[in-house]
Amino acid sequence: MFSETNNLFIFLFGRNRGLATCLYNALSGLESDEVFYEYQDDCLFLYSKDNPSYLICNTRHIYDDQYLPENNVFLKICDRVIEFTKRHREDMIPISIIFYEGEEYMEEDFYIYLSDYLDTNGSLEARIRIINIMRSDSLHKKCRPLYEYSWFIRNCRRVRVSTPETDKTVEETLKLMPDDFILKELFVAQKNSIVDILHRSDEKEILRSEGEKRCYKNIENKMLKTGFDRQ
Repeated sequence: MFSETNNLFIFLFGRNRGLATCLYNALSGLESDEVFYEYQDDCLFLYSKDNPSYLICNTRHIYDDQYLPENNVFLKICDRVIEFTKRHREDMIPISIIFYEGEEYMEEDFYIYLSDYLDTNGSLEARIRIINIMRSDSLHKKCRPLYEYSWFIRNCRRVRVSTPETDKTVEETLKLMPDDFILKELFVAQKNSIVDILHRSDEKEILRSEGEKRCYKNIENKMLKTGFDRQ
């Protein structure tokens, strides 16, 4: 039984075995048929027996002020990891990834580090991988549905400029979507649910926009300071 989600990515990839498997194999470089998936709020867990596991979180986790412990994405994700390992195995620690789908320019694939935001006195370090799924050509080639999802998000934003009503935005975007897209049939079948999800997201759009600009500025400053080669 799936719980309600306000996240379109989770609604699609967290509720469909084929999409979850495709994404897992794209991230891991494997060709596994035994992929398990579950989600909690706006985080998606992908895992396979004796293979890497992944915790994929939504962009909004990095919109808040990362210098405040109560907002810090590392601490939030740590809570999710603990919950995940309790349900499964303590040695199954997932690789943490944030899928960025904002409108600000962001590098395709990079890491942020705990020590860049919180003073750990050199005793603790952690990193989170950030993938800009709006421009990640390498991941799009490995997972066609992810490319189609990013296409939908990008074109919804374009259509919304002249058609701000959510239901009409989705309808017009679906008309533009090529017929050979794998996700088109699913999008058409779930159109009402997608409209509801995007409509609920609209209520947070102003906060999202402000948070995105703050997030982008924070990460940009850190990259200028530490460089892009820190892996």
